[in-house]
Amino acid sequence: MKLEFPMSEIFTERVLMQYTRLFRIIALAHHALECLKGAWGALAGLGAGSRGSAMPPTALIALRHELHHFAATIHRYLLVDVVATEFKQLEAKVMEASSLDTLLAAHSACLRRCVARSFLEAGSQDALTAVVGILDQALELSCLLEEVDLQLPSLPASVIVRLRRIETTFCDLRRSLKLGYMDGGLTEADGLVQEVLPASDDFS
Repeated sequence: MKLEFPMSEIFTERVLMQYTRLFRIIALAHHALECLKGAWGALAGLGAGSRGSAMPPTALIALRHELHHFAATIHRYLLVDVVATEFKQLEAKVMEASSLDTLLAAHSACLRRCVARSFLEAGSQDALTAVVGILDQALELSCLLEEVDLQLPSLPASVIVRLRRIETTFCDLRRSLKLGYMDGGLTEADGLVQEVLPASDDFS
C-alpha cells in the first residue's frame, strides 16, 4: 500500500513494512494469549489424578500456565515497554520539533528502537525464531485441547505424545532464548528476559 503526499513523506513503503512486522508479532502474542485463556476453561474443572500417571491434569495445567505466563509477558512487553514507551517519547519530540526534517528523524528513530526491541533486527533472528516458536506452541496446545475429549478416563497415547512434544519444544526454545541472552545478546530486552526465562541454575 502506498500513501498519498504528504503522508507518504512519513510513512514510506519501508516504514509501513516495519510497522507491519511490528504489528504482526504483537497480534501473534495477543492471539496466543487469548487462545490460552480459552484453554484454561477446558482445564479448570478437571480433577487431579483423573488421567492416570502418563500426563496428569496437573502437568497439563502447569504447561498451560507456563505458556500463558510467557505469552502474557511478551504481549505486555511489546505493547507497554516497547510501543507505548517509545511513542510517548516520540510525542514529546514531535511537540518540540521545529521542522519537518526534525519530525521525520524523530519518527525514524522511534520506529528503529521499536523494531530493535521487538527482536525484528537482522541480528535478532534467533531470538525472534524462539519467541515465535514458543507462541506457536501455545497455539498448538490450545488447538489440541479443543480437539481432545477431556472427559475421557485417560488421554489417548497420540495426545500424550503431542503434549510431550509441545512441552519439549517449548523448553528447548526457551533454553535457546536464555543462552542467546547469556552470550551477550538481547540487551534491548534485559528486563523481559529476566522475567520470562528460567534461572541460570536450570542450565547448569
